[in-house]
Amino acid sequence: MAKSKYQIFVSSTYEDLIEERDAVIKAIHETGNMPVGMEMFSAGDEQQWDLIKRQIDDCDYYVVVLAHRYGSKDGAVSYTEKEYDYAVSKKIPVLGFLISEDAPWPKMKIDIEQEAQSSLASFKQKVKRKMVAFWRNADDLHGKVAISLLKAFAAYPRAGWTRTPQDSGLDVGTELSRIKREIASLQSAIDTPKSEEKSRENIFLGKLAKYLVDVVDDSSSVPRILTEYFDDEVDDSSRAIRSLTEKASPRPFDFPTPDSSLSCGKVSLERLAQKFGTPLYVYSSDQIAERLALFQEALAGREHLVCYAVKANSSLAILKLLADRGAGFNVVSGGELERVLKAAPEAAGRVVFSGVGKTATEMDLALEAAILEFNVESEGELELLAERACKLKCRARFALRVNPEIFAETHPYISTGLRENKFGVDIRQARRIYKSVATNKWLDATGVCVHIGSQIRSPQPFGLAMDRVAKLVSDLARDGIALTSIDAGGGLGIDYHSSTAFDVKSSVKRYAKALGEALAGFDGRLIIEPGRFLVAQAGALLARVLYVKRNGKKTFVITDAAMNDLIRPALYQAHHEIVPVRPRAGRARKVDVVGPISESGDFFAHDRTLQPLEPGDLVAVLDAGAYAMAQSSNYNSRKRAAEVLVEGARARVIRRRETMADLMRAESD
Repeated sequence: MAKSKYQIFVSSTYEDLIEERDAVIKAIHETGNMPVGMEMFSAGDEQQWDLIKRQIDDCDYYVVVLAHRYGSKDGAVSYTEKEYDYAVSKKIPVLGFLISEDAPWPKMKIDIEQEAQSSLASFKQKVKRKMVAFWRNADDLHGKVAISLLKAFAAYPRAGWTRTPQDSGLDVGTELSRIKREIASLQSAIDTPKSEEKSRENIFLGKLAKYLVDVVDDSSSVPRILTEYFDDEVDDSSRAIRSLTEKASPRPFDFPTPDSSLSCGKVSLERLAQKFGTPLYVYSSDQIAERLALFQEALAGREHLVCYAVKANSSLAILKLLADRGAGFNVVSGGELERVLKAAPEAAGRVVFSGVGKTATEMDLALEAAILEFNVESEGELELLAERACKLKCRARFALRVNPEIFAETHPYISTGLRENKFGVDIRQARRIYKSVATNKWLDATGVCVHIGSQIRSPQPFGLAMDRVAKLVSDLARDGIALTSIDAGGGLGIDYHSSTAFDVKSSVKRYAKALGEALAGFDGRLIIEPGRFLVAQAGALLARVLYVKRNGKKTFVITDAAMNDLIRPALYQAHHEIVPVRPRAGRARKVDVVGPISESGDFFAHDRTLQPLEPGDLVAVLDAGAYAMAQSSNYNSRKRAAEVLVEGARARVIRRRETMADLMRAESD
């Protein structure tokens, strides 16, 4: 099978480097390319080696992101060198490497650190010799441009590579000037193509040149990491505040006037806190409706159904809001199905039921409700589904969830498209399974389903997955099994950082285009299951500062919200922007924003540079509309927050704050 051109493998040796790695990936994405794979905290993991080799085999370029304070001689450095040697053996050019000279984790024992540094020095020399040879090849101008770009990243202090630009030994201005010169060389090299292969290369070079022109000449399109360099004196909260004032902001929260407090639409968050208390979840009805409409419009040219992933936020009011606008629903439990049936019973025929552990009781509930389709994830589940359908004397419509073996660069906890994951079945076994039940009178094979992961920003993995699914559907048609629907799953990601460069409409259009091109020969129904993209940026968690305290060199801002309200930072090391609802003047300082729970893992941000905060101030934790309230708990016997839905100039409570009576109602002494 011919590999896709200009795919890039980004290797990272420790999960604390996720921001640096994402900065590199974001820059590469802007050229129209996809890093097929990445390695995160897998140094020395031999079990991953076969998978990593397959990913490298499918790539055209390789980028290393390496930390010098992690690992011994046989650890991260040697393992990355193993990857590097493999890439070179396959004649895959190494575009460059970033070395952390001041890694964020604690200092190791000196003997281990010296050993790691010695091993790293040897590796750097090997890469440098290879790069010198690579640079001398006049046909590889794109390699020289990419190296200059990566070196410019490395010069920026907040990337974590160095403390100051001076310490890096690089001058960003000089690097950008060099990029300008290389752009000129690059553009002059793009001549009339002499072959199809040359044409593909020129398209790639043209995209890269255009991107670099934008980086140098248009600050609005500079990646976040470079934007921060050009605006080095602005603190994190000021940057987040400024992003909310931009017309292109993807969030519904803003400051109506320079001296006003933060609002959601036309409603002041200060007034909401006064009326309903804190912690408080606030959601924008208008934005949720707008996001749904974007998908519906992008897919308007074909039969489709947008099934909202209920697990992102299962509020009854939000379910009804979406159902009223024609949405279907993806549920992963009987409880979620009951929520849909309560909020919008008329939407039962627009429900698809996923999940690896469906019980007989849940199947019966779904069969009796006459849902659209079961997304079946194992042969054992298919057998049980047939038994329950027979017992209830009704046919069960199903789609087999297949793993297309697409490695999507995302957090390992939310990667789901590989045969190593617990979800679905190996796509190579799908034809056999469909054939095995073709004559079962209680089962109706109506479709096929995939879901490769969550928080995926590039459209290419979705397109690749659909390519493989389309081939399966074609093979099944030749077997006499005609499927009428393809469920592409969900997973389209958002930008959790304070960047107005995240173009919501463009993201949806590119996603829909990738699906449409891959399924051009399929005229059945396309189902998609967005969750986070619809609701995450529509929500914020409102909290009040209880105390500001200093322990040693650390300053802690303690709020009345905690990890039981929003666990994503503790669970996924997730980033959420934090904004003062009414900003104060004064010098910004680096703080940890934490909650009152008796756990060191109870935090919202570490070492975040924020404007001054005092006890009684309100802060908004942004992008908290998905996987926030839905994952909340009563840990430390804390009452869960209230939820408010803002509709234009009106706000209403859609879930009241819990009471201690609520918490103890099901218990006995």
